[in-house]
Amino acid sequence: MNSMILLCAGAGSRVGLSLNKLLLKHENKTLAQYTLENIFSSNQIDELIIVVKNSEIEIFKNILSKIRHTVKVKFTSGGKTRFESVKNGLLSVDPESDYLLIHDCARPFINNKIIKILLNNIDKDTPGAIPFLSCSDTIKEKEKNIVKKTLNRNNLIRIQTPQVFITKIFKDAISKIPSNNIEITDDSSILEYSGYKVKICKGYEKLFKITTIEDWEHFCEIIDRDKLMYRIGQGYDIHRKNLKNTLIIGGVKILNEKGLEGHSDADVLIHAIIDSLLGAAGLSDIGTYFPDTDIKYKNISSLTMLKKVSEIIEKENFVISNIDTTVIAQSPKLIKYIPEMKINISKILKIKINQIGIKAKTNEKLDAVGNDKAIIALSTALIVRRHCYAEEN
Repeated sequence: MNSMILLCAGAGSRVGLSLNKLLLKHENKTLAQYTLENIFSSNQIDELIIVVKNSEIEIFKNILSKIRHTVKVKFTSGGKTRFESVKNGLLSVDPESDYLLIHDCARPFINNKIIKILLNNIDKDTPGAIPFLSCSDTIKEKEKNIVKKTLNRNNLIRIQTPQVFITKIFKDAISKIPSNNIEITDDSSILEYSGYKVKICKGYEKLFKITTIEDWEHFCEIIDRDKLMYRIGQGYDIHRKNLKNTLIIGGVKILNEKGLEGHSDADVLIHAIIDSLLGAAGLSDIGTYFPDTDIKYKNISSLTMLKKVSEIIEKENFVISNIDTTVIAQSPKLIKYIPEMKINISKILKIKINQIGIKAKTNEKLDAVGNDKAIIALSTALIVRRHCYAEEN
């Protein structure tokens, strides 16, 4: 049984507003509602304990009533400190609970993926698992307004939530802590204080906590961007012919034909597809990711490049709906090679063959293509953004 304590009782003073920041609204939905929707859609939680100020319990109950879910939900009052709020929440956790998750409601982009990673990384030897990010900025220690020393950032990490623990061990650890003699700002510190080991797992930047008004504005920007669910991109590529090279189109080697010039294997069709995918996602073009000045890309298979771009698109939280392409070549006749091209592309992009269109045209003996000196490829890609980063349910 997986239980979650959701901390909603903080003051939120750094946002600079008089109301609880969790009640800020964007598109008529509170921040708390966004977080709750993502928690429920993860399908990983059996029991949810919402820790909130007594004066706001009815407000949160009203928010909860707007969301469909099958999770058992309890409410309890928050304390003056995070430690007290966690202790209060723990009192409502089911005695049969196996795993305990503790999460800040001000981190709305929680999802199934991070919960699974954390749950898969705890055992009796390491009964806690927490998400972390490396420190990219230089970290300094100060004394008043003067720098005291510079710390080694390679040994420093930033910690996020949710944090996951074996419930019985967490209860044991928290019982050993003197309430008034230690400041707890991070739940895993409770295990550390009692001598238990905590494993760190790679978190992600979008799991940020809304602490300042700038964080809130960033959150709103992400939600607005996610509304643009369907994105279209176009790609174009042309390569001149070269007798010395092997002709490769769509990952298919076509023997006894003039090849194409290029830094890679010069697969004109794959290059056009790459640019259409990158363009649809609002990213830079193929030359930015695979510059022809970099020796490591010399003669590289364009299918390898396509696989890398597919990973980039997925990381940006898009899935591919379909791709439609046209190859314009005076020779060779390409129709018999198209089925194999589709198989190659579908395997790399993990889409069905019927999501790929490939058409072959000539240029009626006009210009460089018509005179058999070059081949052109055109591509259009439709990609779809997953909703609100609550992916992989």
